[in-house]
Amino acid sequence: MAEQHQKLHIAVFPWLAFGHISPFFELSKLIAQKGHKISFISTPRNIHRLPKVPQNLQALVDLIELPLPHVEKLPQNAEATMDVPLHIVPYLKKAFDGLEQPLMKFLETCKPDWIICDFAPHWLPPITSKLGISCIYFSIFSAFALSSILDLFFIRKTSESPEDKALADDHAVQNESGVSDLFRLTEILKGVEVIAVRSCMEIEGDVDIDDEVLDLRIDPSQEGEYDEGPSKETSHMRIIMPLTRSIVRRLEEASTEKVLLGLMLYMSIEYDSSY
Repeated sequence: MAEQHQKLHIAVFPWLAFGHISPFFELSKLIAQKGHKISFISTPRNIHRLPKVPQNLQALVDLIELPLPHVEKLPQNAEATMDVPLHIVPYLKKAFDGLEQPLMKFLETCKPDWIICDFAPHWLPPITSKLGISCIYFSIFSAFALSSILDLFFIRKTSESPEDKALADDHAVQNESGVSDLFRLTEILKGVEVIAVRSCMEIEGDVDIDDEVLDLRIDPSQEGEYDEGPSKETSHMRIIMPLTRSIVRRLEEASTEKVLLGLMLYMSIEYDSSY
């Protein structure tokens, strides 16, 4: 008899950019196809701009609208990066941070088994830890790109490349949102149970993360700091290879150990790649 897995309730909470919202939405539909319940959370205007949920999945995918708080300098009805010029995006992040309390109330009420989040909600892991909800960071970047980001920011902090230095400096400096993009990513990486990587075997092959990244240990006692050496006080981020066929099985069988998870999804002719 085939093994029967528990059906889960999974909340999905992407950053307010359609380059993030769209792959999160596609992932949500793929998970729903396995019979799991999805609560897809975003702001009203972004929810209304989503493609219609397929009829066979409508009973499994709830679209949850959280009104975006108003902040100074953010134009009215601006709820995604496509609505604002680049220099206004930090104010969008500041408004996004205002979703902390509404999201916490939703999680307290609905108590999903898992939440899949993006890089931006640096305040989310303490909430999910308190509520006993497991948290996943879903990287929309390829495995190669994510490896390069980890390498640039956390391993080789000094680079001879002016372009690399400019990129690192740009994302490491506190912006108008109150924190830096690097701080957001760091807090997410420290706080989640699973890191899911969007990748494609035909393009990237068997992607090898640098050995130094493999040995990366995150010390919760050092805010914003990463310790590359072994420590009994740290939690170890383990890489699962080869890439798995589905995030769903890993969700159902996940342990408390941190996992860097490769996610393989098969594209069909009907796959919407408009994002």
